[in-house]
Amino acid sequence: MSHVSELEAIDVVLLCVPSAAASGIACELLQSHMPLVECASFDGDALRAHHGEIAHLALRHRVGAVVGAGWDPGVLPQLQQLFELLIPKEQSQVARHVGASLHHTAAAEGVAGVRRALCSELPTPGGGKQRYVYVELAHGGDLERVRQQIEGDPLFADDPTHVLPVNDVAALKKQLQIQGVFMLALRSD
Repeated sequence: MSHVSELEAIDVVLLCVPSAAASGIACELLQSHMPLVECASFDGDALRAHHGEIAHLALRHRVGAVVGAGWDPGVLPQLQQLFELLIPKEQSQVARHVGASLHHTAAAEGVAGVRRALCSELPTPGGGKQRYVYVELAHGGDLERVRQQIEGDPLFADDPTHVLPVNDVAALKKQLQIQGVFMLALRSD
């Protein structure tokens, strides 16, 4: 099989590809009347454009589509706006902290030679992400082979990825204090 359209019966397509490829593939699937669940990660204008394009095609072709499954960065701006409504004379600040990427972590844990993994992402000054995959190797696990498998996985292709060995992933989680986003209200006196 070289294309999903060659399958005889499709209930739904779960689209898990790098974000850069998600819109094009999603459009092709919807135009072929294939229900879709996709989990691409976009922010800001790119998120709105992606959701708008998917919604338009899903309605046009009368096919179901779930976008941003498992992840919705569009909620953060909405929460910030709600926060600012509650404190109209105040100013809010958003600070991003290290956040865990669950589907990237699960993918890394599925690599032979990995006992446990933790994938975190940090924003870069250019607006992209830098991904860090911390791996606790299984007995006999080969770091270089693990690194090659993770870096070669299409799920990790959209952002620079560093694979780093650690002795204890659970201890690392506590040390990093995985949080995600911190919002703060400041008085404007």
